[in-house]
Amino acid sequence: MNDPAVSAICLPSVGSSTLSAGEWPLAITIVVALGWGTLRENGVTSSTLQQVTLETVAWQSSTCARTMKN
Repeated sequence: MNDPAVSAICLPSVGSSTLSAGEWPLAITIVVALGWGTLRENGVTSSTLQQVTLETVAWQSSTCARTMKN
């Protein structure tokens, strides 16, 4: 995460019942995100469905701590 063009996308925190029900991905799970979003900031929406493979981090990780941006 040293590349300034890359940042974490943190999922909202969840309750223990959601975690115990197995409805939340474990840390180090490979997940896939799909969408037609923009390919760059303020860019046009893609006309081709895009896919990216990601690895989850623990929901308690300091990587996902909310920070204030100026």
